[in-house]
Amino acid sequence: NRNWELAKKCFPIMCEKFKLKGLLVGRLNCDYTPKCKGSLTIVGNKDNEGKLPYKEFMEKLAKSRFLFLPNIRDASPRVLTEALVVDVPVLVNKNIYGEWKYINEETGEFFTDANDFSKSLSKMLTKIKEKKYNPRKWFTSRYSIQKTGKKLYDFIKKIYPEIWPAKYVSFTR
Repeated sequence: NRNWELAKKCFPIMCEKFKLKGLLVGRLNCDYTPKCKGSLTIVGNKDNEGKLPYKEFMEKLAKSRFLFLPNIRDASPRVLTEALVVDVPVLVNKNIYGEWKYINEETGEFFTDANDFSKSLSKMLTKIKEKKYNPRKWFTSRYSIQKTGKKLYDFIKKIYPEIWPAKYVSFTR
């Protein structure tokens, strides 16, 4: 689902050509590439298969320059929208089964494989430096609770016309 083989091809490009450093979450004891040994930090809780507590993960994500998603079969990676909400642009495999609607000139870039990865990454890094991305602003202007909650309310109202009047519906814990 996560397309680990493509990720391993892209890591040396990020580490060697672009001199980037990064966090690799959820891949403890993996063989990624010796070329990135000093550039990639593997983070995670060894007792939980490399996963981080959600709050800690979100804190690390919010401090990131961008999120790299080589995924294909993971049609709706929640982390993509989480990155947008914390104002982090995303570099996404164009072959992913879903989520294209979130990627545009304000939220990130697509790449198709290791052959065009450098071009997409270079474009992204330039736009980050020039502050041309606005992922949080773009996402919240389209998917706020008032907008999506209104759609949900309208849907419920069709099924249950007698439901109480409301501007929108939201879920709480």
